[in-house]
Amino acid sequence: MMIFGSSSIYFTELTFWLTNIGFNWLLYKSKHLSKFSIEKRLIYSSFLSIIFNFGSIMIINNISHFFGRIELLRLISSLTLSNCLLSIGYFYLDDLYNINNNSK
Repeated sequence: MMIFGSSSIYFTELTFWLTNIGFNWLLYKSKHLSKFSIEKRLIYSSFLSIIFNFGSIMIINNISHFFGRIELLRLISSLTLSNCLLSIGYFYLDDLYNINNNSK
């Protein structure tokens, strides 16, 4: 049973690109990159976004290999992983904001 049918590859690609754009925008607007020039902010935010997302894809690929054809387990584990990674990223950026605000 496929959750998104035969167009799941399009859904995956769309999700990947939207995540890249959203994470890139979040990093670009973050306070810890605001000290740099626009060119450096674009480079750093793009690099971090790509590294984060490709690492996530590699982990999700391993989950898919491990669970095989059990679609529900793959979905649950991928959603759990995504939630954990986003939470860790949020706490990381929050800590950076707090460190920058306390040092002023």
